[in-house]
Amino acid sequence: MVVAHGFAKLSMNRLASLAGVSRATLYLYFSNKDEIVDAAIGRHLQFIAANTLSTVDPSPAQYVRTRINTLLLLGSMSPVLHNDLRAARPDLAAKLNSGYRNFQAGIITQLETDMAAAVITDTAHATTLYQQDHLFVRSVITSLTDDSIDTVAAQAVLTSYLTGAVRGTLRDPTATAAAFADNADFISTIWGEMQATYR
Repeated sequence: MVVAHGFAKLSMNRLASLAGVSRATLYLYFSNKDEIVDAAIGRHLQFIAANTLSTVDPSPAQYVRTRINTLLLLGSMSPVLHNDLRAARPDLAAKLNSGYRNFQAGIITQLETDMAAAVITDTAHATTLYQQDHLFVRSVITSLTDDSIDTVAAQAVLTSYLTGAVRGTLRDPTATAAAFADNADFISTIWGEMQATYR
């Protein structure tokens, strides 16, 4: 919730309500809002670090994983949180930005590797693919945070977008279904992360 909505305007009472626990229960684990922010950003950075790509052998399945990783990164970049962190916790803002830059660099490097190995077409540059994802995902996240859509609708929209984007860029579009099937567990993890972040 802190990652999705920021923390400046959230009281401990509101945080307890959003977490579905009593205020007393929340205070058993955290003595103040700063501890909650530290824990939320720490968990977020661990998740990003665990999913940051190292360049691996290109394949349709790896390409799908790279595109899912892109959605993961972009879906976690809440403008409200970044504004709150820059204003109140510049140390955490710097750590988060560094994590995002490393994550983005890994994605672009893998996309370039996929392109060089002819797994994907060379009709778009790796940076362009990333920017397209950025524009699309940001609009979905904005719709989630202003309650225009719920997480179920967001998942459906993102799934449709991702499937079309992959099918349109793979050299062998018939490999799309198998590539998604090879990543079913990872996709489930990402949707679970979205549910937890934007509930």
